Amino acid sequence: MKALIFISTVLLNSINLFGQRSYFTINFDAPQIGQELHLNINFDAVNGSLSPASREVLDSLIKKLFYIDTFSFLVEYHTDCRATKEANAELSQRRADSIAGYIRRNAQRKPELKARGMGEIQLLNDCSCEGKIKAHYTRYFEDTVNCIITRPVIEVYDSNTMQFKTVSYEEVETKIKNSEAFIPCREHHQHVNRRVIIRISGRKRRF
Repeated sequence: MKALIFISTVLLNSINLFGQRSYFTINFDAPQIGQELHLNINFDAVNGSLSPASREVLDSLIKKLFYIDTFSFLVEYHTDCRATKEANAELSQRRADSIAGYIRRNAQRKPELKARGMGEIQLLNDCSCEGKIKAHYTRYFEDTVNCIITRPVIEVYDSNTMQFKTVSYEEVETKIKNSEAFIPCREHHQHVNRRVIIRISGRKRRF
């Protein structure tokens, strides 16, 4: 349990690219620069538009942003490593712009909002393309739009059933530390790296 608490503490107090402390939720009662939401946002594969479920997520978020509009925000879109770095950079910028545009169009008070396509430069796991990942260790962050902080999920590959199962950290702590077993990256490992982050980036400018 101590190890799990330690990992959770490290995650919740990590430093982002801008040197600000990152919190994996936004506290809408006590917002601070550096707080951020990790969102599950999907786009239609054919026309590239936001899915209906994703629009519902953003609609819920927009209502909450109304009450903290003295802050400015940054929308980041991250991809997995598949396709070229240039293509992923272009795709992520286009989708970050799409999300920011949706928020601007539908917000009652127009937020100060920037969009940044991150491409594949900040993978959350070891799944670089053609790569492999440690068999006993995968971490997920759930949608925190409702200010829910989830614990890391540990995924173990069972070679007998050739299936993955989730277990507590305590069950596999020693294996995680000592394991040298690697397996090819699978689709759900790549999915971890495809994410949207909306971060409180500063105070809103006064004119």
